[in-house]
Amino acid sequence: MANALSTGDSVAAAAVFASIFAILSLANTFRLFQHRAWSCIPFVVGGTMETTGYITRALGSTNPSSTPLKIVQVLCILLAPVLFAAAIYMTLDRVVRATAGERYSMLRSTWITKIFVGSDVMCFVTQAIGAGVIAAGGSTALGGNIVLGGLILQIVVFAFFVCVGAVFHLRLRQHPNRLSERVRWVHHMVTLYVMSIAITSRNVYRVVESCMGADGYIMSHEWTLYVFDAAMMVGVLSVSIRNYSLFKKGYETCKQGEQIDVDEYAQLPA
Repeated sequence: MANALSTGDSVAAAAVFASIFAILSLANTFRLFQHRAWSCIPFVVGGTMETTGYITRALGSTNPSSTPLKIVQVLCILLAPVLFAAAIYMTLDRVVRATAGERYSMLRSTWITKIFVGSDVMCFVTQAIGAGVIAAGGSTALGGNIVLGGLILQIVVFAFFVCVGAVFHLRLRQHPNRLSERVRWVHHMVTLYVMSIAITSRNVYRVVESCMGADGYIMSHEWTLYVFDAAMMVGVLSVSIRNYSLFKKGYETCKQGEQIDVDEYAQLPA
C-alpha cells in the first residue's frame, strides 16, 4: 500500500486529480438535488473523499512527516471506491423496479440492496480497519493483509453482482414488457457495467500492488496510482452523472402487479 501511504512526489498530479474530483463531486451534488436521488449520496460522499485524499496527498508532498495528512490520505483514497460500489448496487435495484422486471432478476429487488450493500459495508469496515492499522503506525504486514482481504471480498461481490445484472439484462431483453420498452434501461445497465469494470480493475491493481510487496514495481512508481486508481475513479464519477435520470419524477418504485401509468414513463427521457 505504499502508493496510498506515501505522500507522493508529484504535487501537480495530485492537485490536478483533486481538482477533477472536486468538479465531478459538485456535478454529482447538483444532479443529486435536482432529482432528489438520495440513494446516490455515496457518489457525492465518495467524490468528496477522493478530493480530500488527493488534496492531502499534494500537501503531504511538502510536509512528508505529517502523520495526520498520511492518515487522511490513506482512509480517503482507499475507502472512497467502496462508497461508489454501494451506489452502483442500489442503482441496479432502481433499474429492476423502474422496469417492473423483478421476475427476471435472480434476486428480489429488495434483496439486491440488502445483500450487496450489506457486503459492501463489510468491505468498508474491513478496509477501514486495515488502513487504520497501517496509518496509525501499527504492523504494516497485518494492516496490509486486512486491506487485502477486504479488496478480495469486494472483487468476489462485484463478480456476483455483474452476474446478477447480466442475467436480468438477458432475460428482460428476451422478454420485454411495456415499461422496459419505454425506459432506456439498457443505457443504465451499460453504465453499471462500465463502473463495475472500473472499480474491479482498480481493486485488482490494489491486490497486485499488495502481493508484489514494498519492493515491487507498483510500490516504487507513483504513476501507477494515478493511472490504475485515480483515473478509474474519475471514470466512475463521470459515468455516474448519466444515471440520475432514473430518479426523474415518474420513475416510482414499482412492484409486480402494481398499476403504473405507462404513458407517464413514455414521456421521461433517459
